Amino acid sequence: MKRWLIAVCFMLCCSVQAELRMPVCFSDNMVLQRGVPVAVWGEAVAISAEVYGQDHVPYGPLLESVEFQNGKAGVRFRYAGDGLVLKSNSTDAFEIAGADKVFVNADVEVKGAALLLWNDSVETPAFVRYAYSPYPDMVLFNKEGLPASPFTTEITK
Repeated sequence: MKRWLIAVCFMLCCSVQAELRMPVCFSDNMVLQRGVPVAVWGEAVAISAEVYGQDHVPYGPLLESVEFQNGKAGVRFRYAGDGLVLKSNSTDAFEIAGADKVFVNADVEVKGAALLLWNDSVETPAFVRYAYSPYPDMVLFNKEGLPASPFTTEITK
């Protein structure tokens, strides 16, 4: 009995250490602080709109259609909400190409829930893409603050 009591006292007095491993979704550059709100995109926003019926845009802009006319591409989006916003003056994320599929940076103009893309060196555009690189510059958002998904129109069935 005495040995058992000594062992219990020893175990209570010893310090205990544990290694904390964060899930992969937390990168090396992420810092969470108590009391600071964290923006949650993705499933939580979509679920609150679709499952619980809350009245807001559930996703960021998704490519809906592209129309090529007069050397320009008109790009329309689903889930554009109250309109589209470019968060940066840099439009390097937008590219346009002719039938040769040689992509060049596109000039961009926001037209409500659509974009107008063009480049003077591409006379007859046939393809467009956005944020289609390993480390894209995400500049397109809806006015609700949700980012647009990267897309390309060069993949055909």
